Amino acid sequence: MQSNLIAVWGGDRARPDLARAQVLLGSDPECLYVLGERADRVLLEVWNPTTGIREKTVVVSSAGQLRSARVWRADRDDQVVVAVRGVDRNELMVLDLGTGALWEEQPVPFGEHVMAASRDACTRVVFDRERPGDAEVVTREGSLRPQMLQGANTYAVSGDGALIASWNDATHRIFVFEAPPSLAVVASTDARYAFTAPHMVFSDDRSTLWCASQGAVHCFALPSMIELGRWTGASASAEIVAVDRTGRAALLDGPIAFSVRHDAPVRPRDFVWSPHLARLSPDGARLAHASGVLGWHDLARDRRVELHTGGHAGAVLAIAASPDGSAVATAANDRTIRVCDAVTGDIAWVLEGDAEGFGALAFAPDGRTLYAVTHGHAPRLTAWSLDDGAECTPAPLAFEGMGPIAVSDDGTRLVAAHVRAGAVVLVDLARFARVAADPRSADDRSVACFADGDRVRVVDAGRRARFALLDAATGELLVEGDAGGALALRAFDGFTRDGQRLVTFEEDRFDACVAVVRDAGDLRREAPSVATRLAGPVTASALGSARVAVAIAGQGACVVEAATQSRWYFARELRVAITALALSADEGTLYVGTENGQVRVYRVSNR
Repeated sequence: MQSNLIAVWGGDRARPDLARAQVLLGSDPECLYVLGERADRVLLEVWNPTTGIREKTVVVSSAGQLRSARVWRADRDDQVVVAVRGVDRNELMVLDLGTGALWEEQPVPFGEHVMAASRDACTRVVFDRERPGDAEVVTREGSLRPQMLQGANTYAVSGDGALIASWNDATHRIFVFEAPPSLAVVASTDARYAFTAPHMVFSDDRSTLWCASQGAVHCFALPSMIELGRWTGASASAEIVAVDRTGRAALLDGPIAFSVRHDAPVRPRDFVWSPHLARLSPDGARLAHASGVLGWHDLARDRRVELHTGGHAGAVLAIAASPDGSAVATAANDRTIRVCDAVTGDIAWVLEGDAEGFGALAFAPDGRTLYAVTHGHAPRLTAWSLDDGAECTPAPLAFEGMGPIAVSDDGTRLVAAHVRAGAVVLVDLARFARVAADPRSADDRSVACFADGDRVRVVDAGRRARFALLDAATGELLVEGDAGGALALRAFDGFTRDGQRLVTFEEDRFDACVAVVRDAGDLRREAPSVATRLAGPVTASALGSARVAVAIAGQGACVVEAATQSRWYFARELRVAITALALSADEGTLYVGTENGQVRVYRVSNR
């Protein structure tokens, strides 16, 4: 037998490949922007956060470089202000995220280092390397060094440029004063706040000033400077990204970003964050980041999404191939189902209708309906039309099945392959209701499948294993008998696709695994069987009629002929765990799902 990798779908993490990259968000929830430079050009990449695909790259400037890592949101949600270094001068310019166009050029000195700025960057607190000393306030009318900036080391400017805040380590006070020409002090703190270089941000309406210092976040009312709230638990390096229109602040704290309004942490694993690599959307609903991998947080649903090019953003949990071989459906723990063309891998539908995600899939015989079991504490059976990609579940149906599901050849019944002891889950798909099945006693779990079209074959594991045949239409018990001694069933055991064989994966005394294939009509221990020793524990399986595919921890996968001991190991090149397997209808193609969201397609054919 030969095995060849013929395609890899998705799983390539989206990474910004621009120097000085910065992520940006506008009003469009379907766009994530990355601004950066390559060679002597400033580029804007537009990414789709749903598919993880880079849709286009726009040349913003062909004769300049980003001058600093600071970008400010302009007066409109889809505009930002960016500093660009040209051949003979520096400029602050407005960038339209929708078109990539630059305008409103504002020359700035080469030595000017911006510490804080208004949204239009016309009011700035800067250090001028050509004129060492205290910071300066720069406006369209000129520059000056007000007394409030003497000895100050941290600064903030309101979005409209009307107010400036400064902190002085010597006096231990925050001063809030009006921008030039007034420079009138409108508020200040007393000396009881022992901040250390606090990071300060004004709210959009200038009604509050937020400060982060030494692991604490403070919110002060303006102009009274009354402390409205204080939150602790952050690290000393925490910085406030922005304050949205509703008054909610997003704080960056090393590997943790959270919203202090709800005090609910959002944990992006172990990535190290930088302020210019994270942005809060104008509506405060999304937090984008580029900490090694592009991604974003849906703050409303407390959900993290990493962008992958054309693949899932999490481990693949289930795979199903359509009966005609034209489509493949995959479910992952990113809470989506992707239905792809089996040849090209092109995505036909992305289905997302349940917060828990999905853990089992099966196509109807005509390939026009996909059945999926939700994944979580209250699983239910759902139905999806592949004509329009919409959920078509007639009514909620609780589902106690575990693992795979199967649909009868005539499309009228669905059965769960694994259930709790003695309780067959059989569904009438026309009524979308459970079929009452004859109850039986069993010590352990049961496995079931369709056999001969109009019957359901069941095996109950336990100290005295039993077998049964049920009428698929009524659930009535037709035959019941002793399967011959004790039988244990595990998560990856089950019947072959045609219902003629039972496959079990049993541990041996060498901590390996043995795949045992028995005739489903005679499960006695002394009955003839085929045993294949595998190199380690099984992590996933796919049971066809003639072939069985298994994933082996740390060893890739193995395809075994059900009737013989012929086998072939493959996918040893994988450095990630295999989490799901599926065989095509003709069993000539194997689909391998991995923990990083990839689906790898292998051609499996006889010699």
